[in-house]
Amino acid sequence: MSRETEKVFRELKKYLGDKEFDSEEDFEKAVQEFMNMFNTGLDEPEKKEKDAWDYLDMAYESDNEEDALKYAKKALMLDKNCLDADVMIAELTTETNEELKRKYEKLIVKAEKHLKEEKVWADENIGIFWGIHETRPYMRLRYSYMHLLLSMGKYRKAIKECEDLLVLSENDNLGVRYTLISLYSFFEDETNAMKLYDKFDKEASAHMLLPIIALYYKLDNYKKAETYLKKLSEVNDGLEEFFCNYGTGDLLDDPEVEKAINLGMYRPGSKEELVIAVMDSIFLYKTNEGFLSWISEYYS
Repeated sequence: MSRETEKVFRELKKYLGDKEFDSEEDFEKAVQEFMNMFNTGLDEPEKKEKDAWDYLDMAYESDNEEDALKYAKKALMLDKNCLDADVMIAELTTETNEELKRKYEKLIVKAEKHLKEEKVWADENIGIFWGIHETRPYMRLRYSYMHLLLSMGKYRKAIKECEDLLVLSENDNLGVRYTLISLYSFFEDETNAMKLYDKFDKEASAHMLLPIIALYYKLDNYKKAETYLKKLSEVNDGLEEFFCNYGTGDLLDDPEVEKAINLGMYRPGSKEELVIAVMDSIFLYKTNEGFLSWISEYYS
């Protein structure tokens, strides 16, 4: 769900307020009325003062850091629990990863305290956090924290973050499983890597299969590495081209690949998917260059 969609849900929650409905039909009617108003621009008519979310949107839309910081601070002034604003301020005012790590950790504690006070952090919600509007900023913060740990080389701690995120959101809308399976492969942890692969129904994507192939290469089990390489070749028609050209620089000069990298979007089963899969888990592949060379030789 995009931030724009989240905005719709925020406005819907405000519109419904504490209204009680006699039936599901009445509830659906109220939602439809809201959507009609929202789509015609009537939902924010005579709004005299901007709220924290308005300023947060302005911060995200700013084309310079000075304005973004100004609007984020205004959002936090209006709502001390506006976590997205807190995170933006931390990122814009921090020069080192160590300092940002400390700030993230303080914000995580603050956010958890608030969610527990609001009764959102409850047993019945564990596992579906991404489906709850109020927990989205917290999940984004934990995801950013996990990637910061990766950039700092704190791989064991990053594993714990990934595992915690998958407990909070079992469907893994953030794609944490891809980082986690790459980390398991990095540490040659076959047991946990294959458990994760099975948990997500043996997902046939480059992000899941490449780390498994790398895992078995690292374990010197070429037979299994080739088995999963064949599985990947069945779902990715750009596989041979990618590895035959790997290391030549030609792929990064490809306009389609460059576009995919910039947008973070790609067609499943394409060479663009492979490029992004490698770049997203570069910590695994840059320490295992023999693996990518081996695949190149396999196709040559």
